[in-house]
Amino acid sequence: MKNNVFAISVLFAIFLIGCDDLFDQDDKRRRISLNEVPTQINSFVNLHFEGQTIRSAYLEYERHHDCKDDDNYRNYEDYEYSGGKYEITLSNGTELEFNSSFLLTSAENYSKLPDSLIPESILLYVKSNYPNNVIQEWELEYGHQEVELNNGVELTFNSSGKFLSRK
Repeated sequence: MKNNVFAISVLFAIFLIGCDDLFDQDDKRRRISLNEVPTQINSFVNLHFEGQTIRSAYLEYERHHDCKDDDNYRNYEDYEYSGGKYEITLSNGTELEFNSSFLLTSAENYSKLPDSLIPESILLYVKSNYPNNVIQEWELEYGHQEVELNNGVELTFNSSGKFLSRK
C-alpha cells in the first residue's frame, strides 16, 4: 500500500512539473546580466541614485500566441515575445520597475525615495500636507499615480499630479 501511495505521489509530481506551462502561460521572467541592462536604465540609476549599483536585474515579458486559424484548428506552435518590463534591485535595496520603453513605472525603498524621482506637484503636496513624512513608494498606474508614505498613508494623484484621494 505504501508503495502505491509513493508511486502515485511521484507520478503526480511529474505531472505537475510537466504542466508548469499551464500555471505560467503568458508571462515569463528571466534574470539578465548587468551587461544586458539597457543603457537608458543604467543612466537613470546613475542620475537618481548616485553611489548605488545594480545588484540584480530581471526581464519579465509576455508571450503572445501567433494563432493561425485553418478550418477552425488553432496552431499554438509559433510564439512571439514582446513587451515586457525590467525589474531592478539596487545595492541599497531600492526596487525599480521600468516598462519596455525604459520609463520608470514603480519605485520602492524602505527609507526614502530620492526627491528627483517624484513628480514636482506630488512632492510639493506631500511636503505641505505631511511635513514629517517621506515617500517610500511611488507607482504609475493606468491614468493615475500612487505614493505610500513612511506612516503607511497611501495617496492617489491623477496623471498630472493632482491629488485625488487618501487611503
